Amino acid sequence: MGKLEKRHEAAILRLRFTKADCEYHQMVAEITGPEFDRDFLEWCAQNDIITAQQQAEQQAKISPVSEEQAKENFIPDAEEAEESTKKRKNISVMKIFKKIAAKIHPDKLTNASQERQESMGELYTLATKAMEENDWYSLYVIAMDLDIRVPKMTKEQINVIEKKAKEYETKTKKYKNSFAFVYDDVESPEEKEKLFRSYAH
Repeated sequence: MGKLEKRHEAAILRLRFTKADCEYHQMVAEITGPEFDRDFLEWCAQNDIITAQQQAEQQAKISPVSEEQAKENFIPDAEEAEESTKKRKNISVMKIFKKIAAKIHPDKLTNASQERQESMGELYTLATKAMEENDWYSLYVIAMDLDIRVPKMTKEQINVIEKKAKEYETKTKKYKNSFAFVYDDVESPEEKEKLFRSYAH
């Protein structure tokens, strides 16, 4: 195995791990987030503390939104968002997705066992999501898992994979350092009090 092939293998393994790790921490933060918000607001009420968000909401009631702020807050409607997504699709993504669809599209698995239909159905859903998000690296990994022949990655593409892995690592650190994630490990009332006071300021 050559140097580039070994780097390619390492990049894929790193991407798999960092993505899974990031998704786990995101899940924990999202589950704990509402609980933290509820308990924090309850604590604020008990201690007569006005949060920064509450202050901003009060200020918004008396301060009109400027035209520039309105533009910044503008969210395109579904039709515009869909059109924008279509424009961003690239050829590499569509080529890999078509190969995946040709192998595991639900219509191709009507005679397969129920277990295989379910497992491949989940994988097809992931592939579809990756295609919609222009996520060619995830599609590439799925194709490899399905033993679908895909072109060898170039050095530039490996660079993209490595960059994406770093992005996942950065996101994971943010989740780990979030108050919601930390709150998941807090047990004593004293620790909660300390965390709430830190968050309030």
